[in-house]
Amino acid sequence: MCGGSRLEALRIVVRPGRNSGRPAGLGAARCPDTLHAAHRKAGPRALATVDELKAEIAIELDLLQQVVNELEVLRRDVAAREPTVREKTAAAAFLAQFYTGIENILNA
Repeated sequence: MCGGSRLEALRIVVRPGRNSGRPAGLGAARCPDTLHAAHRKAGPRALATVDELKAEIAIELDLLQQVVNELEVLRRDVAAREPTVREKTAAAAFLAQFYTGIENILNA
């Protein structure tokens, strides 16, 4: 486990500089034991305070913005040519990351 509360686990995972060359949170594991598996096993999670929810959502929104930024860079890189399979796969992975971020906000 990453330790502490769900919010603390998110803070630990999104610390800048953990994955050199990549923005924090992109392609990085989000400590599933703490964030997801634990509350699935235990049933419904305890209610979070409004401030905790705001903080969790703010973190997710920051991560979503990073994903959008990466997609914009990728789009600019391939604007004048057909994207390679690798670039298409990267775009699909970013789209999946974005979808997951939206799910995380809706489940907060």
